[in-house]
Amino acid sequence: MQSDAATVAQYLAELPADRRAALEAVRQTILAHLPEGYEEAINWGMITYQVPSHATPTPTTGSHWRTRGSSRRRTIWRSI
Repeated sequence: MQSDAATVAQYLAELPADRRAALEAVRQTILAHLPEGYEEAINWGMITYQVPSHATPTPTTGSHWRTRGSSRRRTIWRSI
């Protein structure tokens, strides 16, 4: 279900009780197995799990990171 909710709590509150219970069960399983550093968020109108940008490594000085590829697949590469 796509939503205009800004938080996970708002998203869950919008759901009918039966769907909320089912999603809560799945959500608890995901949260129990989510790797360290990931966070739950609302993106594209639904609950998502992501690595926050502050937790990703930054390129070293003098190197440039670029994204290239088609919309189906993206490859990160570093030019030297």
